[in-house]
Amino acid sequence: MYADLLDIASLHGLTGTEHCRSRPIHWVIDLSPDGKPLSFSPTVAVDGKRGKRFRCPKNYHMQFKDGKIQSVCTNQNNWLPDFLVGPVDEVFPGGVDGQTPLRFGKRRETWKLIARAGQDLPANGIIQGIKRFLFSRPSFQEVFSLQNAGEDPAAILNILKEGKENIAFRVAGRLSSSDPELLDWWRLRTLRQREVVSVNLPVGGDLLGNVRGPLAEFFPSVLDGTPMISYNKAPYRSFGMGSQTTPMLLENAEKCAAALNDLCDDPDNSFFLGGMQALCWASNKERCIAPGFGGLIEVSDPLAVKDFILSPWGGISRDLPNTKFHSLILKKTKGRFAVRHWHETTLAKAEESLRRWFEVLATVPIISDHQIIPCKLSELARCTIQKTEKSNQKTEKSKPLPRTYGELLEAALFSRPLPPRLFSTALERQALELAKGCDKKAKNEFEERLRARTALIKLYFELNKKGEQVTMENHTCQEDAAYLCGRLLALLDKVHVEAHAITIEKKGKKIKVGGTNTSPANRAYAAASTTPALIFPQLCKLARYHLNKVGGGWAFRLEHGYEDKETRETTFEGLKQVVARLQQAAGGNFPRTLSLEQQGRFAIGFYFERCRRWPEPENTKNDMGGSEEKEESKSSNEE
Repeated sequence: MYADLLDIASLHGLTGTEHCRSRPIHWVIDLSPDGKPLSFSPTVAVDGKRGKRFRCPKNYHMQFKDGKIQSVCTNQNNWLPDFLVGPVDEVFPGGVDGQTPLRFGKRRETWKLIARAGQDLPANGIIQGIKRFLFSRPSFQEVFSLQNAGEDPAAILNILKEGKENIAFRVAGRLSSSDPELLDWWRLRTLRQREVVSVNLPVGGDLLGNVRGPLAEFFPSVLDGTPMISYNKAPYRSFGMGSQTTPMLLENAEKCAAALNDLCDDPDNSFFLGGMQALCWASNKERCIAPGFGGLIEVSDPLAVKDFILSPWGGISRDLPNTKFHSLILKKTKGRFAVRHWHETTLAKAEESLRRWFEVLATVPIISDHQIIPCKLSELARCTIQKTEKSNQKTEKSKPLPRTYGELLEAALFSRPLPPRLFSTALERQALELAKGCDKKAKNEFEERLRARTALIKLYFELNKKGEQVTMENHTCQEDAAYLCGRLLALLDKVHVEAHAITIEKKGKKIKVGGTNTSPANRAYAAASTTPALIFPQLCKLARYHLNKVGGGWAFRLEHGYEDKETRETTFEGLKQVVARLQQAAGGNFPRTLSLEQQGRFAIGFYFERCRRWPEPENTKNDMGGSEEKEESKSSNEE
């Protein structure tokens, strides 16, 4: 992995000694040239949230102090500030609440740095305005009173007090962290700091090259403040390295960290999965490419997915057949990060795998409005765990396992088979959640989880069994007994719901409301999907009573479907046609038991039958929204 990161650094011209990094700025303090505060305003990112990212001055990750090398900003004794950007408590003498006095610590180091810059750049109006403002010992409460963010002030103050948001200065309309003269001053200071550190580092070599040079004693930060490599207790000592059991050249360490940060900051390469950061990129000996299609698996944008599927090569030239494609998932913990997934293939294979992934997901519509919106990868992961209440969302038990995201990512980008545990877990959650039923207020969320599990089951058959795709177009042509059992349960469920619903008039339109939570799908899904012969005879018997309760032409349609008036051929199947298909597929009897894979086919048949949109009848003679002419209904009853 480090060799690939070095290639990215080389192709992008990154040295790792850059004096700036991408960092969010949440609030800007506007100052006049003489240092008087004018406003305190938030910045807004592309996604509408507070905290737009800027290229900001960063501190060098090591310093030589008291005769030894120290890592910067790991404790109070070796702490050094970044320049011109930071939390409120690192800038204002009394902190957010005005109760904390200025003492030897973070604020003192920040003020010393600004004073030094003001001394070296006496003609720079921006640093002089900031210096006048700070040395007037301002109260943050006075500055905060100038804000008008439209939010609860107490909530904003709590966030600022926790140090989760950064502030910057703008003097006479010019952002301080973007001033060329200040940036050049900071660059020269950083280079001097690095030179002092380099001459005091041990010299050696590493596994990434044949050259010798200074070895990194501490490592640059990635993922917004996490050391790229860190050591706790050395498992052994060797070659005089002390605790550094894995030596790495300083130059290579800085290039790797710069490349990783560059990937994380590029939205075409980076996206988030369940709190973990996923990276996708392609590279060869000539250039590094941001494919742009990896993040589509976590974006509910059907138009973007459609453009990708229909485009001849996803916007990437076909003259790169041997270009390598990489994917990486990083999980950040307290002070550390772990590599949860690392895989590589060719760019052509990755694109073909993702097309196949979306083609499967594009066959699973939404029940309520029949739209085709591909499920996010995170939705597929969450549908395999128990849905928890909002008060319990922060517990680890309510989150999918990190390996689940890696397994799904490998399936999407590398066509890896899905592990059987995801398949069996999806089936188990299906039975449990249908038995519990859904709250009326959470119906949409219930249906979305049902759709995600169906999509996951379909992906299993496509990737593991390489079977025929089931779509709404060929749904009624399936002759598998388990699949037809799923269709039959969905139809019996519809009949039950129609029998217990009532029709009311709202805004001039008649709509059906009510129903029951003890329908066949809720009450008997687990038994129907495992032992159909034990439950379906009873459900079919109850269906007769429910059809009589519905009555009229609508009951006739539910039972007999729709026929063409001229050819008398079935155009839309009802209970009669599905039972006839099942009788032929199962040899005249309901299957006694269904295997795990058959339960998956049952689930697909059940979901697609629920998605079927029944046609509107020409003549409506009852409140249920459908009927046949009296003569036709009477004739069929006599037969």
